[in-house]
Amino acid sequence: MFRRGPGRRGAPLLGAAVVIGASRSAARHEVARQGAASQQAQYAADTAAERKQREEEENTRRTQLAIDEAIAKERSRNELINAQARNTESPAGNEGPAENVPAYTQFDREVDAAENKGAAIRYCGQCGNKSKLGDRFCSRCGAKQLDNEKLAVAY
Repeated sequence: MFRRGPGRRGAPLLGAAVVIGASRSAARHEVARQGAASQQAQYAADTAAERKQREEEENTRRTQLAIDEAIAKERSRNELINAQARNTESPAGNEGPAENVPAYTQFDREVDAAENKGAAIRYCGQCGNKSKLGDRFCSRCGAKQLDNEKLAVAY
């Protein structure tokens, strides 16, 4: 009944249909797999962005908290200093030496005291700052000072 006659081939046609069906199925599976991978990548990126935003907000909050604490400490310290100043003020005004003298003026006073004692002083060649004769470097700019022997030869 279903004999093959000359010029008829049934197997190649059936094989082609199977190959086409398999390739369509594989293509559908590949598209689904790529879609799932794309969704996973998008989810991971969204999660990372949210985590980074939370970390930045937390860092901002911590920084603001530290700033607020520092301001509060400074205010309390200033209030304490002002309260002490009000309690220790004399009616005739401040007659004693200032307590909060910057370091450079204290150093200049030491140099002036050495000057009064007859100690030799010299001036920095670059910035003009006073320094003691034995100093090797300028206390203001850090320039190297001439040695005593070189100083005597230079004049």
